[in-house]
Order: sequence, then C-alpha cells, then structure tokens
Amino acid sequence: MAKIKSINKTIFIGRLGSEPELRYTKSGTPVCNLSVATSKSFKDKDSDEWREVTQWHRVILWRGLAEFAAERLSKGAAVYIEGELRYRSWEDNDGNPRKTAEIYATTCNLLSDGRSASAEETPDTTDDEIPF
Repeated sequence: MAKIKSINKTIFIGRLGSEPELRYTKSGTPVCNLSVATSKSFKDKDSDEWREVTQWHRVILWRGLAEFAAERLSKGAAVYIEGELRYRSWEDNDGNPRKTAEIYATTCNLLSDGRSASAEETPDTTDDEIPF
C-alpha cells in the first residue's frame, strides 16, 4: 500500500494591522510577528446592504523573511503570504489553558504602493544553511 502524502499550505492576501514586531531568539535568530487582516464583502439578504467581515491572522516569519518584513513592511501594507498553518497551546500566568493558530510563512510579498518586493524561504533549513 502506497503512503498517502498530505499538504499543509495557507495562501492569502491581506493588510498589516500593525507594524512588524522583530525580535531575536537567544541564539540570535531573527523572528518577526505580523498581524494581517483579510476581509470579505457580501450583501445581507435581509437588509439588502453590503457588509464586510474581517478575519485576523497571526503570521510568524523567521530568519531572512523576518528581516525582510521588518525592513520593508509597515502598518496598512498589502501583502501576499504563503505558509504552513500551525497550532500552539500554553498556560497563561493564571494557569488558564490558551490556544492559538499561526501561519509560519515561507513566502512574503509586498503588494501595496505599486512596489514589487518579495522574499522566499526554503522550509526545514538550519541557520547555517541560509545564505543571507
């Protein structure tokens, strides 16, 4: 019996809701957090008015992508994101269980302001293998 492969890929275009948050791990690896909004418009059947629903996404960028985001992206910028959906659980300071969904980005393209800038990262690499 052949092993069935699976895929975990998320693709979306949205706008940054805040400035990129760049920080470094203890070993000096850059990591950047983004808050990206996607919106959907629809016509309400009852009121015949247009409505908009916004979803917020937590995006995590590592190494070169993190530095790219910190240097080139800003609040309100339109971005194209590709990545892997991951879930994380922890306990807060009061001992309450918490969960979140995050997109670990492998591609981040800046779309706004007519500028064309992009960066990509190959997943499953170590810091020593990254040329930048």
